[in-house]
Amino acid sequence: MQVAFGMGSTVLKPPSNNSISVHGADYMGRDKTVMVRAEYDITPETMIYGAWGKRTDDHLATLGYPTVQPNGDFTLRATTARYAYDTQAGHAGLNTRLKTGTVGHQLAFSVNYFDEDYASAGAVGAPGTSNMYQPVPLPMPVAPGAAQKSTDTRLTSFALADTISFYDDRLQLTLGLRKQQVKTFNVASNALYNKSAVTPMAGLVFKLRGNVSIYGNYIEGLTQGPTAPENTGLDNAGEVFAPYKTKQQEVGVKVDWGNLTTTLSAYQIARPNPITENNIYSLDGEQRNRGIELNVFGELNRSLRLLAGATIIDTKVTKAVGDTLGKKPSGVPATQLKFGTEWDTPFVPGLTLTARASYSSSQYLDGTNTKKVPNWNRLDLGARYATQIAGKDVVFRANVNNALDKDYWAAVNSGYLVLGAPRTWTLSATVDF
Repeated sequence: MQVAFGMGSTVLKPPSNNSISVHGADYMGRDKTVMVRAEYDITPETMIYGAWGKRTDDHLATLGYPTVQPNGDFTLRATTARYAYDTQAGHAGLNTRLKTGTVGHQLAFSVNYFDEDYASAGAVGAPGTSNMYQPVPLPMPVAPGAAQKSTDTRLTSFALADTISFYDDRLQLTLGLRKQQVKTFNVASNALYNKSAVTPMAGLVFKLRGNVSIYGNYIEGLTQGPTAPENTGLDNAGEVFAPYKTKQQEVGVKVDWGNLTTTLSAYQIARPNPITENNIYSLDGEQRNRGIELNVFGELNRSLRLLAGATIIDTKVTKAVGDTLGKKPSGVPATQLKFGTEWDTPFVPGLTLTARASYSSSQYLDGTNTKKVPNWNRLDLGARYATQIAGKDVVFRANVNNALDKDYWAAVNSGYLVLGAPRTWTLSATVDF
């Protein structure tokens, strides 16, 4: 479920995630995926590789994006949307090592390709009134016809990089260039965006000691422009925005303690700022994200593994044409914490128990910072069992996400709030042939 709040409304407490606030909403989806990958060592120093994949998705969903009043009431015309993706992606490359005197080189050349056709269709039901906390059935629309092609997106890139090693590999300098092209065609608006750019990349790693390394890097990239979310009631729903450049700088230190590894990094990312204002989705100026990230991972002993991390982000709109200048962008929490552990049980060989706790601090719903979304935390539990059946390695997995069944607003999406999923059980098995 995704909701917005009417003028003057504060962010209300989330409804029960076990009830559907748009009563009668439904979803059905089918995905098909095929992938292949190959590598070949031409010489001990030179390797070529390639991979290709194709995926088709077909989804039918009855949903709604209500604007809720202070008492939880809303009026809504439910939408049944059919959308389909036909995606192909591939990459190929060559890696080789060589020396010029005492200087080592690791050369890498790669080609990447992504092609996606997106088709959609929709039908809208009659207006109906309900309440977020006491939902009642709403008039449901009939199923729409076949999905019609909406957008065609093609992304290509060619990259060349050289990692140069000095002083017995204690100092490594990586320099690279990448040529990217982003081509997006919107059928409805007959708009074609076709932009290419050559973007640089540079990185430096220095080993202070055998187990301590410091590093820094700078990366630019050309990113596909966003699409104003469809079936949300936005006045410009489906509008495709032009590609844009992003810039990222990062410095950090990595320490290998033996069984445990710690990394500490500071980074800055500049990118356009998406906002939804007066029912129009747009990119307004630029947002700057500065953050510090700490990660700890490894083994506490032979049967107990740990993965923990903390991220602190200072985000600000640094360029804007409206009244969002100097404000915090919507949907960016200032603090995120995670803690996960795995335990190989001694009483059942092959059985591993897992646990993961997540925390996200409060974030703003709107670009003017008048509506704040509360913080949330979640606990996920799981188990996996590795065995052999008929001589084949088999792993069974059972997981329960949101084990405590908490109600919370999980994320902000284009001015709408996304309700966190209820307690969810999943079972799966993998077999090695």
